[in-house]
Amino acid sequence: MSSRTRAGWKELTAARLPQTIAPEGYVGGGVGASRSWREPAIGALHPYKVSQIEMTERINARMSAVGGVFDMSSATPRCIGSSSAFGSATTFVTAAHIVAGRRLDEIAVNHFGHSRHQFSPINEIVVDQHLDAALLDVVVEEPRWILPFTHALGAAWYGSEVASIGWPVDLLAPDADRETLRCFRGYIQRTFLYDPPGRGSYPAFELSFAAPPGLSGSPVFLVDEPTTLVGIVTANFSTHSLIEATEETADTTRAIQRTEYRSVITYGIATIAWHVWHAFEDRLPAVALASARQDQRTG
Repeated sequence: MSSRTRAGWKELTAARLPQTIAPEGYVGGGVGASRSWREPAIGALHPYKVSQIEMTERINARMSAVGGVFDMSSATPRCIGSSSAFGSATTFVTAAHIVAGRRLDEIAVNHFGHSRHQFSPINEIVVDQHLDAALLDVVVEEPRWILPFTHALGAAWYGSEVASIGWPVDLLAPDADRETLRCFRGYIQRTFLYDPPGRGSYPAFELSFAAPPGLSGSPVFLVDEPTTLVGIVTANFSTHSLIEATEETADTTRAIQRTEYRSVITYGIATIAWHVWHAFEDRLPAVALASARQDQRTG
């Protein structure tokens, strides 16, 4: 490919692929960061060769918007869920069932970039029980580290690739209750009316990945547009299939042991970001709405 052709390809891809603009004045990215942590631009290089690398960088940049929600009522703070900055560095959204009924001094946020024992207090909690969503007004000492989600999506195509970052329990760790920052990546499988027991139904996305304890409240965002919030993780749904196989064995006592194998499929559930934005619209002036057609670009 000639240099002229390469230059033309750059111009074409830059025009076709979306650009994400970071808020003005944003620098940082974590404790001890030695360089600015800005949103990488898409379309500057060959999209098929580097898009996955760029997308991975953009997903990792989302960590600056994520915070763990901690129960401060005991001597040892305990992580009870996740949250994310939405619209501003001091406005976090999470699942309502995590914070509902708790006093302001009983919870705090530890956002990415802080040390494990550095917590941000809560000024106000606004809950929408119908959507299982809550808005937290957080006291953030150094907001420049936080790059919030700036767009809300109300409808997404089936198969849209999404990711979520949060603090689920780590069952493989010596201390299973210790929070561990993890990234989940998958697809939107369907849009439906989720009707949890004991609570009202609400519009939701079904995710192709599970939502283990602690991931509730985590942001679900588009992989190719990581500043766009798709939803907030609110539940985990499991289905059990019929018996797939049976196995019978005889031990030394000639006793017959029968083993049944069943398949368990789990899906994450996320309340839809557009409805959350609409519920807290007066408190989220910096959030813009995004359309599914505009944001589901394939290049």
